[in-house]
Amino acid sequence: MPRADRSPGEFYQLDIEMSFVTQEDVFEAVEPVLRDVFEEFGGGKPVTPKFPMIPYRESMLKYGVDKPDLRNPIVIADVTAEFSRDDVTFNAFKNVIKSGGVVRAIPAPGAGKQPRSFFDKLNDWARGEGAPGLGYVIFEGEGDALTGKGPIAKFLPAAAQQAIVAKAGLKPAMRCSLPATNPTKPPSSPAPRASASATNSAFAKKTCSSSAGRRLPDV
Repeated sequence: MPRADRSPGEFYQLDIEMSFVTQEDVFEAVEPVLRDVFEEFGGGKPVTPKFPMIPYRESMLKYGVDKPDLRNPIVIADVTAEFSRDDVTFNAFKNVIKSGGVVRAIPAPGAGKQPRSFFDKLNDWARGEGAPGLGYVIFEGEGDALTGKGPIAKFLPAAAQQAIVAKAGLKPAMRCSLPATNPTKPPSSPAPRASASATNSAFAKKTCSSSAGRRLPDV
């Protein structure tokens, strides 16, 4: 059985003879074929009209993986600047930043209502992956007046919290996971983003969505 995270092109060989072509030429030739396959065998599900072109670095930043499932609405944000503020006193992250690391924010819709054991399991998973832990803040309130709570919220003044809310597009009852890591070390899996979407699974199985990843250096 084919794995669910792979496209039909990875299981059925399509030979194309092309000379003196660019990367864009290959995409333009192959994309219509893949789109037609999804339209014919997708069971009536809508298919992405034009596959988005996602540079490798952008994909790793926003989705934590180079083959993202775009049906998942979770987008990771870089909040290194917010944790570098002078009024932020969370030294655990500041020390990571000083050593060249970064801080990412992963919004998790609805996760704010989860029990403490839910967060403890995620923290244990992060430690198993070699991280010192996985910080988080739960945002509550109405409209734009959101207030954070949780183990590290007290180290974040209101202005810093609002900056994180704006950067990560947070809404009430959202949990914001905050891993701090070395940007040169790629994640071993897309699990952080996938686990964040587990509490908001409405996106699943409703669309056929594909993207083309560029592995060439971004210029």
